[in-house]
Amino acid sequence: MDNTPIYIKMSEKAHQVQELWEPKQGDFYEHINYSGYPEVAVLTSRWNYKKEHIWLPHQDQLCQLLEGGEIWFYDICREPEGWLFLGRDLAEERIYPFDSLNGIKEHHFEDSAEKVLLRAVMWSKFDKTWDGNDWVKIK
Repeated sequence: MDNTPIYIKMSEKAHQVQELWEPKQGDFYEHINYSGYPEVAVLTSRWNYKKEHIWLPHQDQLCQLLEGGEIWFYDICREPEGWLFLGRDLAEERIYPFDSLNGIKEHHFEDSAEKVLLRAVMWSKFDKTWDGNDWVKIK
């Protein structure tokens, strides 16, 4: 599970994805702990944490969000060996070219599975790409 600061920021700023969250046990989220510091935790109750917490969707949840969208993304999620090898090549062909059109000059070769899948969700469902700071509408 990616719990890096950049994935947390990407998740936090993906407002459309956050709105889709139906909290359940086992979900990862980021919150401010009792000491006033951010920390990543796992939801252990059915309490609705949406207002105070940032959902950090994991790979299977992101794949579920891709259902009914771009079929090739969803097919990658269902591959028995996983999407990572094939998926990264396709993401570079299908998602990352929009970055250059939007003036984004970021290298994605070290993106985690969650980052690539979140980018796929935002691209295929909401026509947005990550500019390193926020999700921007694809031009």
